[in-house]
Amino acid sequence: MPNTPLSGEKGFALLTAMVLLAVLSLIAVTMSKTTVNELRVTTNTRSHKAAFNAAESGISYVVATPALYGSNNLFLDPDDSPEEGKTLDTDSSFKVKVIYKGPNASENILRGSGFSAGKFRAHNYRIESNGNGPVGSNSDLQAEGYRIGF
Repeated sequence: MPNTPLSGEKGFALLTAMVLLAVLSLIAVTMSKTTVNELRVTTNTRSHKAAFNAAESGISYVVATPALYGSNNLFLDPDDSPEEGKTLDTDSSFKVKVIYKGPNASENILRGSGFSAGKFRAHNYRIESNGNGPVGSNSDLQAEGYRIGF
C-alpha cells in the first residue's frame, strides 16, 4: 500500500463532524431556551397590560356613572362606600370602590374652575380600581377628584 500524506489521519473527518455536531446542538438548545424565555416574558407582559387596562376601565366606568359618586354616596366610613365589579371579557374584569373623602368649603374650589365661591361645594372622592387579567395578574390604580355641586 502506497504511503499517502493523509494515511496517518484516519478518523479525523469523523472527529471534526462530531465536534461540529456538538457545537450546533449546543447552539440549538440555547436558542430553544431563549425562545421559551421570550415567550414567557411576552405572555406576562400581555397579561399585566390586560390587568392594567381593566383597572383603567374601572376608573372610566366610575367617571361615566355619576350615581357612584353623587349625593347618595356621602359616607365618611370607607367600609360603607359602594363597590361594583364588571367582567370585561373571558380574561379580564375589574372591581371599583368609590370612597367619599368629605366636602370642601366653596372657598377651596380650584381657581379657574368656572364656579364662583359661595354657591357650590366641592365633594372629594377617591376611586380605587382593581383590574384582573389572565393568568392571575392584577393591577391596582387610584384616582382622586372633585365633584362640584349638590
